[in-house]
Amino acid sequence: MKALQAQGVGRAEAEERAAAVAAALVDGAAEARKARKAGKQADLRGMVRAARTGKPRPGYNVAGKRLRDLWLRDLLNDWFGRRLRFGLGALLLAAGLQWMFQNQLLTDKNPIVEQVRSGQVVLAVTTLSEPTGKPLGVAGLPAKPTDVVDSYRAPIAGACLLFSAVFVFGWRASVPAVAGAVVAVAGPALGAPDTGVMSPGMLSLGAGTLLILVGGWLLRK
Repeated sequence: MKALQAQGVGRAEAEERAAAVAAALVDGAAEARKARKAGKQADLRGMVRAARTGKPRPGYNVAGKRLRDLWLRDLLNDWFGRRLRFGLGALLLAAGLQWMFQNQLLTDKNPIVEQVRSGQVVLAVTTLSEPTGKPLGVAGLPAKPTDVVDSYRAPIAGACLLFSAVFVFGWRASVPAVAGAVVAVAGPALGAPDTGVMSPGMLSLGAGTLLILVGGWLLRK
């Protein structure tokens, strides 16, 4: 911006051009990714050159996108992207840890510790996905909403959401992530079937984890 002002460009116009260049870099990077997938090459240099030499149409950036659309996209990404997944993940992880504390599962006497030590991996996975001990109880809250927190599925889903919040960008990734958290935690209560090979809890945990991590990654920004 200082270089433009040194060339005699007014401060307001310099700020507008600088914003246009920044927008061109952001939008151009997205277009370049799409072009590579289609086997083409995006003219990112041309977009930046246009931003430096001319002003975009009113209401549009140099990439030809409506500024209002960009504002909405940024709003969705800010509040319904990583922040939403981080908040929900932290809540589920905290609820899961509190459930473990109430059932005295935060000690070395936890059955999973012995199962892993003895090489009983299948039994350990089953223990992770099935109800153990009593459901979570929270003072001042009715029992029904917290009854779904009755296994390790809640803290596992919370940890997966936190991982997604750190490494996956964009609001679209939150759609399968939130759905996956619901499936992982409340799948059995919602009627997940017993396939004979996998119990409702194991099926819910597996499907929910895939939705959070794989589904979120595929729909990332």
